[in-house]
Amino acid sequence: PWRAGGADEHARAAAAPHPGAEELEGGGGSPGVRTAWTRRALPYGFEAWLENAMDAAHLVVAHHGIAGDRYADPRPFEMRPASSSSASSTSTPTPLSAGLAYTVHPSAPQDSVVYEFTPPCLVRIVITPEGGTGTGARFVLQLYIVPNERGRATSVGTTIVRTSAGGAKLSLGAVDGLARYAVAGAPAWLLHIGGAAFLHQDLSLLLGQQQAVDARARVAREGGETFAWASECFMPTPTDRASADARAWIERTGGIPFAGGAAAPPLSLADRRAMFDVYDSHVKD
Repeated sequence: PWRAGGADEHARAAAAPHPGAEELEGGGGSPGVRTAWTRRALPYGFEAWLENAMDAAHLVVAHHGIAGDRYADPRPFEMRPASSSSASSTSTPTPLSAGLAYTVHPSAPQDSVVYEFTPPCLVRIVITPEGGTGTGARFVLQLYIVPNERGRATSVGTTIVRTSAGGAKLSLGAVDGLARYAVAGAPAWLLHIGGAAFLHQDLSLLLGQQQAVDARARVAREGGETFAWASECFMPTPTDRASADARAWIERTGGIPFAGGAAAPPLSLADRRAMFDVYDSHVKD
């Protein structure tokens, strides 16, 4: 948790297992491929990123043409706490170090789709294709988020495609969008272009959402009130549960204790050149 602190915090952090390391180092013996790492400096913060990353409902709509079809794919579903996790709910607090994990129900045509948040920085989306249960076959989107300053963060991610333990190929029909390029062994430059396009599809929406929430929080503070995200955002359906619980986790930690100095001013939503600047946010450094 952000506020664990203590004189030995750096030593304890260095000794802690790297979140997601097992998947990166072999995934329990299942053969597979991993795409090139991608990094992007984002004009919105950790909070907006985490809420969005845990939101399965937005994927095929906001990322039309890459992660699905907004006209053919939307359907009713629920985000249910995974039985093997200690996923919290907004009404049942758990230790701050406990993660969040949810299954998409129903998951057809895939065998299962799981969204996981491992504090403090990792979100994994694990898709087991139809017929893949028990074989080791899966597609994993492994995403890390680094808070830089208030309202700014850097995302680092990769995709991992595991074939079955017996070496069977994961069908291209079992995965969508960028995952197909990963299975087909596309060059790294193509994945970098596709990754930028994916982030751009909802970038302005997330930046505007963050600015709207920040404005409401500022009004509350100026009026001597305590701002509570849950009281401002009405998200009552089972589809929204993972995003709402992610926000509740952030509030229970007390937020991110950024040290010193004022944050950089937010980008203007009218400044499209700055919002979609891939060179400075991805290529240069």
